[in-house]
Amino acid sequence: MYANRIIQLTVAFVLAVTLHSSSGDAAASGSLAGTWRTEGGRSHVRFSRCGGGWCGRVVWLRISTDSSGKPLKDENNPDPGLRNRNLLGLRIFYNLTAKGGEGVWQGHVYNPQDGDVYNAFLTVESERRLRVKGCIGEILCGTQTWSRVSRSSTPESTGNTQSADTVR
Repeated sequence: MYANRIIQLTVAFVLAVTLHSSSGDAAASGSLAGTWRTEGGRSHVRFSRCGGGWCGRVVWLRISTDSSGKPLKDENNPDPGLRNRNLLGLRIFYNLTAKGGEGVWQGHVYNPQDGDVYNAFLTVESERRLRVKGCIGEILCGTQTWSRVSRSSTPESTGNTQSADTVR
């Protein structure tokens, strides 16, 4: 009888720890949907469903115009026909699909700073933190940590003219 009670308490403890961990993981995984501030705060990217996966668009830039006041363009694109696209509103993440667990995404990211496309690996670490990794293959990678932007504090919700919402 004493042994049964110890087993019951042990099972109850393991279940409690497991349930607490899994609920924490669910909260940690969060949702990719929404607007995220890039590391350094130079831009905001909004993730939403598109096609069969997820995409991310630039919806705010700290600096959205050149010295003459014209919108910044995708001037480093290897395709000359695409170099006239505005950076604001540009889809930079595409074909993102869930991989390996809740809150883990894989797809592609276009980097307008160099015009290259990289493999993208995103992990929602918590409701407020997103780890973004861009890789050549899966070996040479750069990683950033982004933070979720609350809707009430987004520049696009306050009428900031550097928002993609104002150029649609």
